[in-house]
Amino acid sequence: MMLIPPPPTAAQTGNTAIVRAYVGDIRTGPSTIGPLQGAEFGLFPTSPEASIDDNDGFTRQTPLFSCTSDAQGWCTFTVDTAQLPQNRRLWLAATGADGGHYANPQWQTGPLLGNQNDMRSIRHVFQTPVIVAGQTYSSYGADRNWITDPGLQTSPQSNVPEFQRRTASGGVIPMSRENPPMNEDCGLNVALVVDLSSSVGDNVEQIKDALDNFVTSLRGTPSKAALLTFGTDSPAAGYDGNTGLLPVATNSDNQAFRDLYADWDSPGTNYTNWDRGLAEVAEANETAAADQQFDMAIMLTDGNPTVYGPNPVGSRGPNDPGSGYTRFRELGNANASANLVKSQGTRIMAVGVGAGVSTEGAAYNLRTISGRTGYDGTNIHEADYFQTPDYGEAAEALHGLVLGNCAPSVSVVKQIVPYDGTIDDAYTPNNPWTFAAETSSGTVEPATAQTDPQTGATNFDLEFDPGPVDVGITETQQPGYESMPQETACVNKATGEDVPVPVTPDPDNPEAFTIEDIGMHGFISCTVYNRAPDFTAGSAVVHKQWEVTTTTGPDGETSTTSYNHGSQPPGLTASLTLDGPDGAPASAQPWSVSREGYSVADDGSVAVNENVGISPTNCELTGSSIAGTGTDGTDITPGTPANMPLQPGVNEWTITNEVECHSRLRLTKVVHGGELDPQWWQLQGIGPDGALPGPSGRTETAWADVTPGAVYQLAEQADEPEPDGPAPHDVVHYVQNDQRTQPLEFPQSTGSWGCTQTTGSGGGAFSTDSEGAVAVPLGEDVECTAVNMTSTMNVVKVVEGGDAQPEDFTFRLSPRDPVPPGGHDHDVPGGGNQHVRPNQPYAIAEVDGPDGYLLHDLTCRTGVTRAYQPLDPNNWQLAPGGRAVCTAVNRMLSELTVEKIDADDSDPLPGSEFELYRDVDGDGEDGYTDDAPDPDDELVGSCSTGEDGRCEVGELDFGDYYWFERTAPDGYDLPADRTSGIIAVDAENAGDPHVTTVTNSRTPDPTPTTTPTSPTTPTSPTSPTTPTTPTTPTSPTSPTTPTQPPTTGPTDPTDPTGPPVPTGADPGPPPGDQGAVPPGGPHGTHPDGAAGEDKLSQTGANIGVPLALGVALLVAGAALTALTKRRRNGE
Repeated sequence: MMLIPPPPTAAQTGNTAIVRAYVGDIRTGPSTIGPLQGAEFGLFPTSPEASIDDNDGFTRQTPLFSCTSDAQGWCTFTVDTAQLPQNRRLWLAATGADGGHYANPQWQTGPLLGNQNDMRSIRHVFQTPVIVAGQTYSSYGADRNWITDPGLQTSPQSNVPEFQRRTASGGVIPMSRENPPMNEDCGLNVALVVDLSSSVGDNVEQIKDALDNFVTSLRGTPSKAALLTFGTDSPAAGYDGNTGLLPVATNSDNQAFRDLYADWDSPGTNYTNWDRGLAEVAEANETAAADQQFDMAIMLTDGNPTVYGPNPVGSRGPNDPGSGYTRFRELGNANASANLVKSQGTRIMAVGVGAGVSTEGAAYNLRTISGRTGYDGTNIHEADYFQTPDYGEAAEALHGLVLGNCAPSVSVVKQIVPYDGTIDDAYTPNNPWTFAAETSSGTVEPATAQTDPQTGATNFDLEFDPGPVDVGITETQQPGYESMPQETACVNKATGEDVPVPVTPDPDNPEAFTIEDIGMHGFISCTVYNRAPDFTAGSAVVHKQWEVTTTTGPDGETSTTSYNHGSQPPGLTASLTLDGPDGAPASAQPWSVSREGYSVADDGSVAVNENVGISPTNCELTGSSIAGTGTDGTDITPGTPANMPLQPGVNEWTITNEVECHSRLRLTKVVHGGELDPQWWQLQGIGPDGALPGPSGRTETAWADVTPGAVYQLAEQADEPEPDGPAPHDVVHYVQNDQRTQPLEFPQSTGSWGCTQTTGSGGGAFSTDSEGAVAVPLGEDVECTAVNMTSTMNVVKVVEGGDAQPEDFTFRLSPRDPVPPGGHDHDVPGGGNQHVRPNQPYAIAEVDGPDGYLLHDLTCRTGVTRAYQPLDPNNWQLAPGGRAVCTAVNRMLSELTVEKIDADDSDPLPGSEFELYRDVDGDGEDGYTDDAPDPDDELVGSCSTGEDGRCEVGELDFGDYYWFERTAPDGYDLPADRTSGIIAVDAENAGDPHVTTVTNSRTPDPTPTTTPTSPTTPTSPTSPTTPTTPTTPTSPTSPTTPTQPPTTGPTDPTDPTGPPVPTGADPGPPPGDQGAVPPGGPHGTHPDGAAGEDKLSQTGANIGVPLALGVALLVAGAALTALTKRRRNGE
């Protein structure tokens, strides 16, 4: 697991989505990784991986969106989804970092026992999920964690086998710290971190030879070394515990160190855990005084990491099912521990030995935990890592590393010979001895120095012009000790062999001597002996044990487990100090390592003290005691020295710390979208057999004690909805966030959860929460949250025409098969909205509304302007948190009426057949003629006039229409102009009366066959008297030829009788008794159905001739001449 701070709160608005990535730096605990501020990243439309190899892991392409990580390590992008097409995934890559960090272009990944063909290098770019507006995507946690374990498959799909396993991650984007510079002093504090995984096999003998070569090169220098091993964990299974810094300057100390690994045999079953090997270096640094911290950590390994974290393997294999494999997760955790080591000032040299780490891809992995400079055979002081086929070559290179720091120089190693012993019995004094140095030319630095209490050595650095120099060394004698100048011995280590160098004693001072002719490459080491006073010596060694008590039963039952130091649970630390011998102040002492040189007579006792660290929040130190030499058990207080009486010989004690721990889990429920209360879900943590029961409850459960490290599956159960259950129906509209991989790793879980450690350093993510499970660390509180989301459909209603309002219409949202339990139709008014179940297919339809309206259009979409995607109204579904809009346009329907009347008397005419056309090509009246409709227009209906002379065509949409008279009533002629004018129906007049009046004239009798003679032009009559109203004439027989009017002026007229009418002619109404003129309009019609002023009659005749003249003509028997009809619209 990896615990990292929770993401910041950010709001999505409108078209935006939030994408977050957590950038990690140093390990802050056994399962926590701290944040890195100032790292720069970009989101790209396509993978920028091709550009990162040549730019030290940073791409130089221009991103669509950029961000810089904040103090909490979160790099937050605000993505305008309007710039993205639907279903677009982006690529995340590093674009920059502060001066103290660098990116890693790629990592080599592969199976535990894979061959080189199985090992694949994958670049450090990550593809996001499909980005949807209104959503948040975090690299871990409840917000659609997308840098996951297993990794997220790319689109298009990667062709690398097991890509998702290889890229498995805990949600952290790693950056590597720059390697601290090499300490140039002669004399180093070195941690030897040795890989003893199973793959080492018979090469263990080569490892021992390589260690001998390097450790021997430290002899005679003020150097100290620590031996740490790793395999599945650290120390490696089957090997002794790790040591602290031990002196290696003297022959005896150097041999004692080499004896630590002399009996190593071929390793048993061990994975490779770089993370824990490096974490042990960091933990040793944290508890050590500044001068006891490591200058350099040299990690020897023959393979890539295959597990991570403390105690990574259980009885059935790796606790992380995806482990046992080189993945981003193993490398990322190792990187965090390496960063911590480097942050402490310790330089890391990663040495890859053998075929398992010989490739270019493996070099990137070694580079990750060390630095960017590889060894080229000449740059051992600058190199951060190197690859070599065997351990012997590695040892030679490391040997050169030590020699390079020590030439030219003189080291002095101080040894004390027991009062009654020989130089073979010499030991390193625990108190410092002072030496001074001077040179015949050039400079020496420092001029005076004290030996290190652990190594007994010091070093003098020489600087001079080319040519040999002499160096004089003078010791400051201490009371009671006797100089032994005859035993002083010097060697030159420049060639890698100890070549004896002549020593010239000072005849006047037994504490002084000279080394002559030291060259530019001289690396001189001298051992100076003094005999100790006569006293009885003693030694002291202190061991460490832990007893950890945890709750194991639902009624408070507990159990206690004992651990030797080094195997105790993470977060429990302790360091030892001892004072003496010879009155030396208290100083650090490794557990289980003997401190020699005590005098029972002079020292009498040793002050034993420990400093205890308990980092788990819910763990408490309940007691400490010491037992051993001189005591069966005495309570002590950490931080307060306990004076333990010394006895001659070995004095041995064990300090036991008693710790009580509680691990707790709480479950919470969060509902996103809508107003549904989270109380309608029952939450439960399901523990494995033999574990404590998990928490159970609603909304937010009470804290429950759980078994630390046990995996609890997390589940929720919604209450049954109405009408049978207590929960509102809306509970059906919510689904739990679910990013679990198939097949399910935890089948009793119901979805993904977001789990955060709420105690200690706080924050953090767990490797299993997205899969629906969590394991609570010892002594910590963890809260897990299940998030349920709904989706929303908005119905937008547009009403064109009439007085109907959007809310007068009803739409039905119907779930399609398979319908979830409790699912049913929902009726939504126009302008309303409805929550729907995510990922459930639905159909929408208009089911009710005012009469007289037509559903003109129904369209649905999801997304936002410029980026929306259409939806099929009959089959659509929404992602969790998604929103959709369906827009329905209703138009008021209209009815068009045609009225047919007699041209003479305006009587209604039944039996006339009309067709109604819609002008679909938009050419209006230019598209049709007087006697034919436009062939490109649409016939929308036909009707025959009834007894009232009218007929109608209804349920008409908006548009331009016109009537065409197909047939006339019996006894009537079709007019010359059979088409009406355009009748425009739109939102402004929809539903209004639309009446078009059309006239027809009777069919005339046959025309007579004789041709009448033209009458003479009559003379103007005198003013006539007002005629009486003529009687209606009877139809004449065949016409007579009128006589020639008289040429003389007329006499005053008398009341005229009815004029003669030619036989067979339609006389029409008599003068002065005209009927009402039928209304007119375009093509002889009037759209309002009423006569207008100054309009043509239904016949189209112009009534402009004065009535008097008409009467005179009738009296004279003149025939009226038909006038030409004209279109009213043409006037």
